[in-house]
Amino acid sequence: MHKLERKTYSISFVIPWLLIYGIFFVLPTLFSFYYAFTDWNLTSAKFSGFSNFVEMFQNPVFSTALTNTAIFTIMSIILKVVISLALAMALYHCIASNFFRTIFFSPYVLSYIAIGVLFTAVMHPEIGVLNKALRAIGLDFLALNWLIDKGQVIYSLVFIDVWKSAGFHLAIFIAALQTIPSDMMESASIDGAGPWKKFRYITFPMLASAFNANIIFALIVGLTKFDLVYVTTGGGPGYYSEVLKTLVYKQFAMGRYGLATAGELIIFVIVITLTVTLRKFLDKREVEV
Repeated sequence: MHKLERKTYSISFVIPWLLIYGIFFVLPTLFSFYYAFTDWNLTSAKFSGFSNFVEMFQNPVFSTALTNTAIFTIMSIILKVVISLALAMALYHCIASNFFRTIFFSPYVLSYIAIGVLFTAVMHPEIGVLNKALRAIGLDFLALNWLIDKGQVIYSLVFIDVWKSAGFHLAIFIAALQTIPSDMMESASIDGAGPWKKFRYITFPMLASAFNANIIFALIVGLTKFDLVYVTTGGGPGYYSEVLKTLVYKQFAMGRYGLATAGELIIFVIVITLTVTLRKFLDKREVEV
């Protein structure tokens, strides 16, 4: 069996894809490390040491973008995991389970560009469908300036992102629920365990790997979010919804390629550091559970 697996997955099948990955991902990444330390324009790249990083950290918009990225990431992780878990538990034994799974997963196949355009219209303060519906049922106090209010805009973007991605995380939880042996639940029921005890001592521990996958995926998506923010608000009003990726893009659009590449390197370090640290913590918790 062991020899059969080695023969089936020969290294020769992997080499072409490794070459493509190396040429189009690894090499550009390594080159970007160099250009992050240069004053780079279209014709030349002069080594400038850490000046790009100093300028990026001293930029007052950077701290705003970093704070917004942190808020967006933390809120989206919590909401995606909690909502998708609740939906998975509700739909797992539902009669029309497949129908509702399709409904909840549908937004995930849409592009962020289309969703950004859609919610820009839906959340318009005067003519948007959301505020009109709230006013129609007498909830005028909830009809807010969703994408204009400086204290509200980042949370509106979180809501849109959660709406789009909840179905994806739901699918991961549903797949994990299907791996739980039914005889364990039956034995627990015979022993007098109620729904809460079965969830606490059987379902929750068996979903540990699904929790880890959902959290890590939501973390990476949150830290690197660009398309939704750029299309929906462009980082505004002012800089109140600016995130790291949109800040870097704006530097690149102004022709400050070295500074933009330094910003990308900062994001890369943040993502790698947090992902590895959180992964080790979650793996440790998974073993303890």
